[in-house]
Amino acid sequence: MELKHFLSYERIGYLLPVTSKKKGLEAIAKLIAQDLPQCSVAAIFAALMARERLGSTNAGHGIAIPHGRLDTLTDTVGALLTLKDPIDFDQADQPPVDIIFALCVPLTATTEHLQLLAQIAEKCHRQDFQNGLRQANSKEALYAFAIAS
Repeated sequence: MELKHFLSYERIGYLLPVTSKKKGLEAIAKLIAQDLPQCSVAAIFAALMARERLGSTNAGHGIAIPHGRLDTLTDTVGALLTLKDPIDFDQADQPPVDIIFALCVPLTATTEHLQLLAQIAEKCHRQDFQNGLRQANSKEALYAFAIAS
């Protein structure tokens, strides 16, 4: 599945002044909930935090890929944030995070969830993808690069 199928312009955060992992997950929850009346900010945040309690979703290279499952979703949704300053994402052997690519999937979408995580992780490990996200100079440019890659 291409990123454009679950990542919308409204779910892009550009150079957000997030100061902690918790604040980053809260920002994601707000972005995702804004156009999904069936999903509350609190439910999205709780799903993301539940997954983080199992282990950090810091994927390396300054990128985190938090994800969660929600029983109120019928389709996969994503959010992409770049941060003004890197934050610690609770993994000592990895650099601080300045890019967060989040994914929320329906509760029953196990196979799709794993495939999308693998696809996103593969992209995030490519130097050209990392550079493109970091070099975007606006929300518009960030979105355009992400969905074209």
